[in-house]
Amino acid sequence: MARKRKPVTKMVPIERGDANLPPHLIELERSGLIRIGTGKIKKSFWMLPHPVDPNCSARKALLKDRKESR
Repeated sequence: MARKRKPVTKMVPIERGDANLPPHLIELERSGLIRIGTGKIKKSFWMLPHPVDPNCSARKALLKDRKESR
């Protein structure tokens, strides 16, 4: 028995609107306050220099926030 060669399905990329994004993030992007990423990070990103924080301000703020939220 010969098979007919006709398409039975169509595969397309998922649109961002179809993803399970919280509505507040979509609204923030629409208002221009954030940009939702693609999930892909360029390899060159990992070659960038690390930020310098000689006083450990970021670490101290993180630890303080963790302690206060308990």
